[in-house]
Amino acid sequence: MSSQAALAGQVTVVANRMMLDAKKDLIRQAADKAGLALAFADTALPDAALAQKLRDNQFLLVAMPREMDVQAFEQRLEGLGVALAQPVLQTSGGQFSSKNLDPLAAQILGRYYVNGGRSNIDAFFAAVERVLAGQSLEGLPALIEMPEQGVYHPALAQQFTENPDDILKQLQHREGQPVIALGFNVRYLQSNAMAHIDQLIEWVEAAGVFALPVFYSLGPDARLVELLRGRANALIHLQPVYHNGLQEQLDELGIPVLQGIGWWNDSIESWEDSPSGLSLSSTPLYLALPEQNGLIDPLVMWAEQDGELQLIEYQARAAIDKAIRLAALQTKPLAEQKIAVMVYNYPPGEQNLSASFMNVPRSLALLSQQWLAQGYRTRAFSEQELIDGLGGAIEATHNPKGGVEGASQSSISLADYQAWFEQLPAAVQARINDYWGEPGQSPMLTSIDGQPAFRIPHLDAGHMVYLGQPSRGRPGEDNERALYHDMRVPINHYYLATYLWLRDVFGADALVHFGTHGTQEWMPGKERGLSIYDDSLLILGDTPVVYPYIIDDVGEAVQAKRRGRAVMISHQTPPFRPSGLHGKLVDLHQLIHQWETLEPGAVRDNTVERLLELSAQDELTTDLGWTVAQANARPADFIQALHDYLHQLAAQSQPIGLHTYADNAQVQRKLTTVLQMLGGDFIAAFDLAEPQELFVEDYQSLALTPPYRWLETLLVAKEAVTPELAQWQSLARTYYASLDTAGEWRSLDAALRGRHVEPGIGGDPIRVPDSLPSGKNLVGFDPA
Repeated sequence: MSSQAALAGQVTVVANRMMLDAKKDLIRQAADKAGLALAFADTALPDAALAQKLRDNQFLLVAMPREMDVQAFEQRLEGLGVALAQPVLQTSGGQFSSKNLDPLAAQILGRYYVNGGRSNIDAFFAAVERVLAGQSLEGLPALIEMPEQGVYHPALAQQFTENPDDILKQLQHREGQPVIALGFNVRYLQSNAMAHIDQLIEWVEAAGVFALPVFYSLGPDARLVELLRGRANALIHLQPVYHNGLQEQLDELGIPVLQGIGWWNDSIESWEDSPSGLSLSSTPLYLALPEQNGLIDPLVMWAEQDGELQLIEYQARAAIDKAIRLAALQTKPLAEQKIAVMVYNYPPGEQNLSASFMNVPRSLALLSQQWLAQGYRTRAFSEQELIDGLGGAIEATHNPKGGVEGASQSSISLADYQAWFEQLPAAVQARINDYWGEPGQSPMLTSIDGQPAFRIPHLDAGHMVYLGQPSRGRPGEDNERALYHDMRVPINHYYLATYLWLRDVFGADALVHFGTHGTQEWMPGKERGLSIYDDSLLILGDTPVVYPYIIDDVGEAVQAKRRGRAVMISHQTPPFRPSGLHGKLVDLHQLIHQWETLEPGAVRDNTVERLLELSAQDELTTDLGWTVAQANARPADFIQALHDYLHQLAAQSQPIGLHTYADNAQVQRKLTTVLQMLGGDFIAAFDLAEPQELFVEDYQSLALTPPYRWLETLLVAKEAVTPELAQWQSLARTYYASLDTAGEWRSLDAALRGRHVEPGIGGDPIRVPDSLPSGKNLVGFDPA
């Protein structure tokens, strides 16, 4: 037999590790139907072995997912010195090119292959067989064109359609039935690798919910609004995000979009054992970019090893359950919904109602009135009622054996808690029990009706409850501060029992973690890509979480977003003003100016002596890094350094009080904040004789300064200003408008109704004015 005869009908497919096993099986089966011998050449092969594979065939198919992969292969080919004389078809990302092929044949083959699917791949190899035999390509099966986006379902005759309404009609979507969309890459459909999507469909439908599997482009040309608006309640996005082009579409679409994550090139077991849960290289595509586009709730849902995709069932079901709970918030009447509000309690102790720069009781009093007006079955509280009632509930949390007057008491029995706890994986139970002991040993247990139980103090408000976040430690132990950010100590039984009570006894439809910040997100578990059995997620179950958070604490907000499955709602810092000088510092500054005008002599010497004495008393000498002896030896130099230091202190931004959530600051305070945002260049525009002296008077004199009066005239009186400073007027108006807090309520309300919340960067509003207005779903940094 000649070597030419031995090669008859030999096709080699060059692929890399990104080709799925299902695609390889599809290719093998189609080649076999066409009577063609087939071989795969993995780009990971050593040079000599790859070169031999490239020579030993009559038709070469280079099938890569990305153009960069094809380019890398071509560069390697040049280095190998392999001259390809046989027909070659190269495909990547829906495009194709050819060598040594008739242009018409190349078009036919390329279109068959890039559209994919069983019928097209069968036709592709039938065409290859004819090309190798020198036969006509007429009479081949019609091409089935794969649309750029569409809907899939195994029950459809052709499995896919461009029109989403076709599947809703054909599969008899019921009026009012929630619809969960599953968004996947078309390459799975083209590769016949749909087993994991089919399984997700089955799990969604088993919950009585309508599954709407959709495929769409990863690029900015995706048309999600066209595909899903008015049809889906939530979308589980089963792809990475490569760009910042989705935000505008998701904002318009208005439904929550959950981020599904893949664990690539390894097994489910390796992910379960991994301390990271997600590689650093995957973080931009599965965490950072999705967050910037407005996706929420990232969960690792599948693993891919050697081209085979395997769903991690408990993770995938958790994502589905969360999507269903979010859909329920959209349709369940507000009067029937139950909302839990849990406040941050730090520093630990009885009746600590605090959060970072937010007045918690005043904020909740205002929100309670708005919730009542919206139609929730609840009651409105005054600020003092919340101080007393919620403070009493927190105090009772520290006194589990008894009660505190004014605090409502509910409980979850030890038996019910144990029944839930014993369903957890054995390793999870062991980890918690090894540190804290068995549930029955918890010091937080008390006797209720003769049975051991965990008492859950709270402030009752009908279908809403307010309560403090449980302590991480044991009662009576002064280690709560140390445990606050400790991600090594496992969660205790009482903490778990409190959240279980919220979910199963109270029946919360949503949970509000109110204020920066609590301890739920600072629990042991994977660094990224958490398991639902990691402590931070274990306590939450599938309950939707909304987390109002201070706008300038971006780093910790990202922690809460990724480890708390939360929609983060930014709230403003307190208003700011230049700190000015207070008390003795005012006197000290005036003495410096007196000294500067005095002639040498006894009065000037006495003034120097008084300056040095006051500086030492207030430890300003030490603050400046001087000793008293150095200051006495070089008084003029010291006084100049002191003068500069007082100017720095006076110009610093100082917060004024606390922010009240969704409540606008007083006009005067907004004006001083705008003054700080505009900065030194704005002050310089007034051409003041001594601009450096502007803020070093008593802080109460700020409203008398020319820049402040100019802002007041422009923004409050809305009158013509002098000097005109046209270039500053627009910016001042923009900054003043951006301090409106209405978005804080709108976004909190939207999140509690299961809707999408627009993402936005965080940061100090003085230094990062683009972080305003508040009320955005906080992200870590500006994608631009």
